[in-house]
Amino acid sequence: MNIGLIGISHKNASVEVRERFTFTTKSKAACTEDLKQRYIPEFMILSTCNRTEIYFAGPDPEDLAQQIREYCLGQFGHDLSGYLYSKCGREAVIHLHRVACGLDSLVLGEDQILGQLKDSFALAMECGSSKKVLNKCVRESIAFAKKMKSEYRMSENQLSIASIAVKYVSEKVGGLNGKRIMLIGTGKIGKLAYQYLKEQQPAALYLASRIAQDKEKEERLKKQFPDVILVDYEKRYELAASMDLVFSATGYPRLVLERNRMQPFEKPVLLMDMALPHDIDKQLALEDNVSLYGLDDLKETKDRNISYRLRVAEKIQASIEFQVLELENWYMRAHLDETLVRFNQMGNQVYERTLEMIDRKLTLTDSEHLNMKKIVRSCIKQMVNRPITQMKSLDNPEQIQEMKRAMEYLFLLDQEV
Repeated sequence: MNIGLIGISHKNASVEVRERFTFTTKSKAACTEDLKQRYIPEFMILSTCNRTEIYFAGPDPEDLAQQIREYCLGQFGHDLSGYLYSKCGREAVIHLHRVACGLDSLVLGEDQILGQLKDSFALAMECGSSKKVLNKCVRESIAFAKKMKSEYRMSENQLSIASIAVKYVSEKVGGLNGKRIMLIGTGKIGKLAYQYLKEQQPAALYLASRIAQDKEKEERLKKQFPDVILVDYEKRYELAASMDLVFSATGYPRLVLERNRMQPFEKPVLLMDMALPHDIDKQLALEDNVSLYGLDDLKETKDRNISYRLRVAEKIQASIEFQVLELENWYMRAHLDETLVRFNQMGNQVYERTLEMIDRKLTLTDSEHLNMKKIVRSCIKQMVNRPITQMKSLDNPEQIQEMKRAMEYLFLLDQEV
């Protein structure tokens, strides 16, 4: 297939390198105009935090790859040369499907890339840079990825500590709906935990942070964590005693909840320590009404989820091979159709020139001329239709390609009749 790509990704380049080769909406528009002026027949720009790739299609993919490579190095710096990879033909189509399914992502099987691919494709369609070949390949990859996600639900088996912790606790207590929960920590894990906890619709979600003497921080946290009840960090012990659940992920070097400072618990409470080093005193597990869990308890779930994703990835990869084979057959038939159109046009030219020759040689009445046109049209039609019907009945890709070349050679379809 005459398709290819040039790109850079998290697999071969650091964040510092990747952020140099990226596109904003404005720079995408500028690049689109530049590539159009360079007569790149079809292309689409996919730019995310973990990859930037330019997909393209045209008669000579390797030549197009070189042109786009030179353009990118000229725009972003020749020192990026060692980081840019290129793929052409079947390899490029397989890669596109892997990207759409999240198999090439930093987090195996993540969903976000599919939405980003859709947005990039929509923009390419709007700009007119994606046409017949790319339209077909990208649409099919998006539809295939949706099917795989629906069939295997890979992303439901989360890999982040926060998502696993929330799911793990939810299973332990029979759901978080209606629970009173306190979250300690506003870093990366804390923010993710907040997102997952909010989805569970607790009765109340408290966030403990040092805000008593910092109104600016308080206002910032209100924007970052809407729908939580902000409490000062110093009140965490008082609040913890009345909670159903406490999640902690601060990254502090000292314990956040110590046994000797904890007030008596009013009811059973589950404590989830998502930090390393530990946030919660392990001695608290000895208290009545306390269930304490940590990272070691989550390891089995995480390993199980990773194992599941790897198994699913293998199945999806096998399905991609069949999907790409279907696309190759479509591509071959699409090019066969072009050959058959030229063959049919040749028949029409023969018809017109035969009539011109008859008109020069013979003097016919209007009625005779009309009958002659019908006879010539019928003969040409029979001559053209039989090979076309035979060609369309072929199923074997190699045979289709062989017969296509033979037809173009025998009937000089690349020349004027």
